[in-house]
Amino acid sequence: MLLVSQKIGLENSFRPTRSLNSEYSSEVKSLGHFDENILLKGLNATRFSENRTREFLSTNTFYRFRDFTGAFDVRRTDGKLAAITFAKTFGRTFINFDVWP
Repeated sequence: MLLVSQKIGLENSFRPTRSLNSEYSSEVKSLGHFDENILLKGLNATRFSENRTREFLSTNTFYRFRDFTGAFDVRRTDGKLAAITFAKTFGRTFINFDVWP
């Protein structure tokens, strides 16, 4: 997840383990242990509970459809709508940040 438009105070929410992409920001780190509420603070995220299906451009060869339930809507500074979802699998938490065209 890359947030270039605003700084978020994540001082106590995670232990940085390595840089994700130093091309954009030296402050963007991978997240070790974190708190969802702290991560979403300042983003004006709105939780939605209904089922949504969106088509998005995959980094793979094919387009995929993705179903969302219990995600968070976030409006970027350029006006595009995005959804943030959290998934816990095999003891790890994954953060998905999907931006709609």
